[in-house]
Amino acid sequence: MREDEAFAELSIEGQMCIKFKIDTGAQVNVLPVQYYNKLPIKPSLIKGSHKLTSYCGSAIPYAGISHLTCQYKDGKTQSHAFYIVRSNTTPIVGLKTCKDLELILNIQKEGGTTSPHSQLVKEYKDIFEGIGNLENKCEIHLKENAVPTVYPARKVPLAMKQKLKDKLDRLEALNIIGKVSEPTDWVNAMVMVEKKDGSARLCIDPVDLNKAIR
Repeated sequence: MREDEAFAELSIEGQMCIKFKIDTGAQVNVLPVQYYNKLPIKPSLIKGSHKLTSYCGSAIPYAGISHLTCQYKDGKTQSHAFYIVRSNTTPIVGLKTCKDLELILNIQKEGGTTSPHSQLVKEYKDIFEGIGNLENKCEIHLKENAVPTVYPARKVPLAMKQKLKDKLDRLEALNIIGKVSEPTDWVNAMVMVEKKDGSARLCIDPVDLNKAIR
């Protein structure tokens, strides 16, 4: 288990305990079909009409949606919707279920109070303001048997192309990224997500590169 990941063991339908990854960035709960099939008494599956996608934009096939009762430790038993996916992936509980089961703290800012985090940001504002830049170049060392991976460019909807160009131009102007005019050994998949305010967020998925780093 990686240090930047968190897991919780939940009792499902009072029949079996399953270790779930806590993913506050996920909007839904995910349970691989092989876990669902192990339940002695299986709640019914409802055909879903929504498309389920990963954070990098790829489609995730699923058999249906099932409302399962779940309990964390000695907490109250609750019913939540789970997407029963066909892929052999890690079981995931999303943000809403994490809050309802009290797997995470829901911290709200109250007037007149200053959190330790805010105090540190204020005290060292010269570090936290602007764009962080390292003075020296950093080298990433790869494993000797690393095999480079090149992902093709994803299609961008016509309505989003100008936003994508504006975003790339801005990042280039800020010297965060630079144009590459020749082939490279590694190319990561990129996906653009439109935020609530209409602006664009660019994401890459360097999963293969991360595995190759020493």
